Amino acid sequence: MGENSHRCRCPECGHPIPLPRLTTAMFQIVIQVLEANGHNRTETARALGMPLRTLRNWIRMFRDAGFDVPDAPGRWPVKTEEFVERWAR
Repeated sequence: MGENSHRCRCPECGHPIPLPRLTTAMFQIVIQVLEANGHNRTETARALGMPLRTLRNWIRMFRDAGFDVPDAPGRWPVKTEEFVERWAR
């Protein structure tokens, strides 16, 4: 694998497992479309021609594999204090 290949860890032994280049390419495409749609997952799924549930599963898979998938600004999880301040009014 090249130096740009990401790795995940075996859940049993923690040994690094190289991910195929296809997974890295998929990740890059999803992130580009996600950013182009303002991190709106519904619009991103529509643009990629896939169900929203599939996109959510892919995002979970990428995160589990160690990829950094940013959340949309203002998206959960919000700190408890922020939640109380925002909604206690």
